[in-house]
Order: sequence, then structure tokens, then C-alpha cells
Amino acid sequence: MVSAYRVQVTSHPLQLQQVNHGTLEGHDSWNPLANSGAACQGHVFPAGARRAFVIALAAAAVTGTVALWAWAGSPASIATSAWHRFQAPPKPLAGGNLANRLFDLSSTGRSALWATSSDDFLDQPIRGTGAGTFQYSWAARGTTKARDAHSLYIETLGELGVVGLLLIVGALAVPFAAAATSNGRDVLPGAVAAFGAFVIHAGVDWDWELTGVTLVALVSGLALLAAARADEPVMATSRLGVTLIPVTAVLAVFAFVSTLGNVPLGRARDALDGADYPRAISEAHDARRWAPWSAEPLRILGEAQLNSGDLAGAQASFSKALAKDPDNWELWVDLALTRTGRARREAVERAEELNPHSRQVQQLLANM
Repeated sequence: MVSAYRVQVTSHPLQLQQVNHGTLEGHDSWNPLANSGAACQGHVFPAGARRAFVIALAAAAVTGTVALWAWAGSPASIATSAWHRFQAPPKPLAGGNLANRLFDLSSTGRSALWATSSDDFLDQPIRGTGAGTFQYSWAARGTTKARDAHSLYIETLGELGVVGLLLIVGALAVPFAAAATSNGRDVLPGAVAAFGAFVIHAGVDWDWELTGVTLVALVSGLALLAAARADEPVMATSRLGVTLIPVTAVLAVFAFVSTLGNVPLGRARDALDGADYPRAISEAHDARRWAPWSAEPLRILGEAQLNSGDLAGAQASFSKALAKDPDNWELWVDLALTRTGRARREAVERAEELNPHSRQVQQLLANM
């Protein structure tokens, strides 16, 4: 009897099954043409072909490594060069085209921000220096304004210590754990990709402060948690779904409105940086209408009015902004610039209480 072996792909692990093609004497004798379909199902490659493919792949890897070494240097020199480029200033934008920085390894100043937050962690490794304190640490060391370390994890490590970092990492790991225990729902690939992109990119920028971006991440995380509940009904008909649908709708509307407000707010910042104060004032008014709860449009409006010589208007704008955000030391500094005498000193002293390490505040006090 003549027999053959093939590999059959089933829902179980690959199993080696014997295929009996009959005997040489019987009328069901083996026919290569008739059984070619069965043979092709196994995709059997000769051992020699597999060995040649592995050798060719290894040779290509070795050749590529040697070529890269000859062109860029040793791994140590590549790492050193990449580190220097990471710490270097970014390339100038030719015509404002951000695509010019696509392959630029510069951290755009993030390395200095991360170093400051790391120093805070070394000072208070367990409990950190306190939530929201990074801007004060940076004000005492940096030469530019910055409120965030541009990294959710490094900033949390500096402000809330190891305990805070473990809590936030643990919370972000829950949706991934749920995805690992689910039964392959269709929603998983897209939700994992969206949530994973947020978790990774939050390590190098302040994505969590962008309502629209964070909302997508939260919905993706909830989808992963819901998909893991294999014994529950479909989300849209379950109690959880009935609760989440209106909540998600409200959050979506809020995110949409916030996004509309961010557009004129960004234009107002650009106009202010470009000394186009009339346009900055106009765009700040538009941003204020879309985000009446925010103090930022009022701050930009006040700075544009101040630079335009409208002290009374700037003072009114800064006062309204402080009513929304009374613990913002920068707003107190701005308000001090619109005042004189005792009122100015009181504003500067309040800024010093909120941020005693600010060089700008200390300079104002020295000049009074």
C-alpha cells in the first residue's frame, strides 16, 4: 500500500495526518492529478528550499548590518549620535512646513523638561513634589514658560513619585489586560490600536490635556473592557451600554465644542507671537465664545490688549481670567504689569506666594 503525508490546517494546532490514497492494485489507486488539490492545501515546501531561504535571509541581515556599520559607524557611535541629535535644537521650519522635521530626532527642548522632572523625582522619590508643581520647578530653572513636562509618565513620576506612577500605569494597563482575556471580538484590533497609540504618545507629549484625543482613548478603553465581558449581552442592549451611550454622546458634544474653541485659540496664540495684536484680540474673543469656562482666551486677550497699549482693557481681561483660575501665578504677573503702586506690589506678592522660585517674579520684586 502506498501512503502519503501532508499537513492539514484546521482550527486546532497543525496536525500530521496520514492520507491513504489506495493500493497499487485497486481501482482507487493513487492519482497525482486528482489529489493535487489536497497536496496544495498543506503548502508543503521541500526541506532544501526552506534551508536556502533561511540562509538567504541570514546573509541579507549580515550584509545589511555590515553596510549600516560602514555607513553610520558602530552601534555605540550610532547611539551617541542619536543622543546628541535628540538634545540638539530642532531644525528651522522652512516656510512653516512641519514635514521638514519628519526625520529630525530633536526633542524640541523636551530633554531639559524631563531632566527637571527627574530632578524632582530624585528629591522626593516616593510621594513626589505635589500635583501641578512642575511649572514651579521649571520656572526656577528654565528660561522659557512651561507648565508640563511633555510626558505623562515622567511628569507624574516627578510630581507624584513612584506611588503616582504605579497608579497611573496600573490604570492604563487594565484595558490591555481585558483585551488579553477577551475572546477575539471584532472591536479589539481598532480599540487596541487607538488606546495603544494614546498610551505610547502620552509619554512624549501632553495628549491627556486634549479633550478630543483623550475622549477617543477613553471610549477605546471602555470598548476593550466591554469586549472582555463575554458572558454579558451585546453592549448596546446591556445596562452598561444603556448608561454609556448618553454619557458618550454628551462627552462627544463637549469634545466637539472644545475642538471648535481650540481653533481660534491657536490662531490667537499665533497672532500674539507674530505681534499681530488686532487679529489676536479678534481670535481671542471667538475662542472665549466657544470656551467660556476657560481662562486661557482671556489671558491671550489681555496680553494682546496690553501690548496694544490698552491698559484698562488688559486689566479687566486679566481680572476676569483670575476669577476663573485664581491660582495661576502667571496671570497675577500679567495683572501686575497693568497696575501701579501698592496694587502692583500686591499682585506680584501673590504671584510669589504661588511660585516663589520664578525668576520673573523675583526680578519684578527687585525692580519695585
